[in-house]
Amino acid sequence: MASEQTRLLLGKDTLPKYFSHTLGAFRAVLERHWPVRVMSEYDLENADLQGIRVLVLPDVRVLSDRSTEVVRRFVKAGAGLVASGGTGLFDANLTRRTNFSLADLFHADYVASHELKSREEAVSLWLASPDHPILHDPAITGQEKTAWRNPTGPPADRGWLELVAGWTAVKATSGGQVLALMSTNENQATVSPGLLASSYGRGRVVYLPAELDQAMFFYPNTYISAMLLNAMKWVAQDVPPPVEVDGPLVLATTFRRQSLQNRVVVHLLNDQSSYGRHSIYQKLQLPGQGLTGPWAVRREVIPLHDIKVHCRIPGITKARQQPENMDLPLTKTSDGIEVTVPRLEMYSLVVLE
Repeated sequence: MASEQTRLLLGKDTLPKYFSHTLGAFRAVLERHWPVRVMSEYDLENADLQGIRVLVLPDVRVLSDRSTEVVRRFVKAGAGLVASGGTGLFDANLTRRTNFSLADLFHADYVASHELKSREEAVSLWLASPDHPILHDPAITGQEKTAWRNPTGPPADRGWLELVAGWTAVKATSGGQVLALMSTNENQATVSPGLLASSYGRGRVVYLPAELDQAMFFYPNTYISAMLLNAMKWVAQDVPPPVEVDGPLVLATTFRRQSLQNRVVVHLLNDQSSYGRHSIYQKLQLPGQGLTGPWAVRREVIPLHDIKVHCRIPGITKARQQPENMDLPLTKTSDGIEVTVPRLEMYSLVVLE
């Protein structure tokens, strides 16, 4: 969810302090090629959550009493929630609460906050329950390799993971499981919960005091995206999305469902480029000339191959790749159908109907 009220609360500091969380969480889902819908507090106020399986609240500091109750009932009925940082610390009047409005769902009480000021302010994470489904992933546990910590002797079996992000100190309450511990001290002398998982009613909740979503924006790492995505899968109770795509990180996807026509449209954008994406953000001011180069020009297209589109919506009998106007053979799977896009230049769409 992207909160306009939280943006107003933080003013000119919105990007580093808030939207970094929103964009980091969005990036993780976008790179995994899952369907995602960007919502606002107006959707919560109107209880417009139809079709939503997992609600993500990335440091949404402002939550009204009404929105809080909508989220609480939504999760209690069987949905999933992933939240981070100071979510719910302010009401609709931007007045500070003494605790999270969703503290009963987080199974955590607020203690203090720390904003990220520089990349030297790393947070260290210790996997307290490495066998939990959220953490039992080679992309995560493989980052515990510790040989570099002891070059003169044998490496330790396990190690702390480094995370460049802000953090929220909390006290865990009964009913929640602390999956990871967090420390901001180099010798790990003082620890507090870094990741908590719990149930609420028929739903599940993951709360992130260690702000993984912000880290995914500023200094992304494979283990960070794995934690975020595994948390979403866990709170979804392993119910897969209706449509998803298997492809490289440079592939951008969006999904549109046209229910009246029983049609699903999957947009595929090859965001790979010859100029390097980082160049878009470079700013070079030449004195007296008013130039702000370099200008990003795509000079070649590097094709992508064998992109798989999975659809679990019943009734799909044919697929075409457009604008190539090419039929794509359907392969039945245990829970739907799969098609393969053999080659993607810059942009194509797959029409399933």
